[in-house]
Amino acid sequence: MKKQILVASTMLSLVVTVMVTRVSAQSSHYFRVIIPFEFAISGKTLPAGEYIVRRVASDSPQWLAITSVNARTRQTVLTHKIRNGTLQSESKLVFRRYGDQYFLSQIWESGETQGHKLLKSRIERSVERDLAKRGEGPAIVDIVSTP
Repeated sequence: MKKQILVASTMLSLVVTVMVTRVSAQSSHYFRVIIPFEFAISGKTLPAGEYIVRRVASDSPQWLAITSVNARTRQTVLTHKIRNGTLQSESKLVFRRYGDQYFLSQIWESGETQGHKLLKSRIERSVERDLAKRGEGPAIVDIVSTP
């Protein structure tokens, strides 16, 4: 009987440890950011404002959701891994700016060496071609997360 109780308590302890670890890992993959300009993601334009960036699911880190804090605006995007080689000290969003148009390009999470890259939309490629004809290119704009 003592052996069964010991085995059961050990199993329960293991399950609780695994669950706490999973919840902790899921909750650490989000950050807040204030974006002071209108911007585009995957062909959709989002207004300036405060957003929360988070992984959609811990087992699918390539899917990210960008949601306004008032939950009125949400965009889910498929990203591709990119490497920087250095540990990120802060979370940030990287935009490409063409004139007064901003397109989300990369997402970096603090404590990670890998980031998330978004593919260019059809609209962004068109804007890029038009500016290239004039010999102009995009400017890079970083927006760092808020505490």
